Amino acid sequence: MEIATQIDVDEGAVSTALSRLRNSNLVKHEATYWAIINDSGRLDGYSRYERATTLFNEQFGEEDKEAWREHAPEESHPSVENEQ
Repeated sequence: MEIATQIDVDEGAVSTALSRLRNSNLVKHEATYWAIINDSGRLDGYSRYERATTLFNEQFGEEDKEAWREHAPEESHPSVENEQ
């Protein structure tokens, strides 16, 4: 995946992120191209969310995904069925 190569990130992580952004209607996928939506209100909202997450990570530290996985139920919640 070209995006992953350009930013030196695992392809799976990029694919997951793009899928989540698409599910949130922040990007759209057409043919082999990804495009950001043209809705400044939604994009501003995401930008505020991202800044808040960064602030919380700085204040409290990043979440330990492995610790979450240790306590996660064996069956996925129906709302995340398509994310795996």
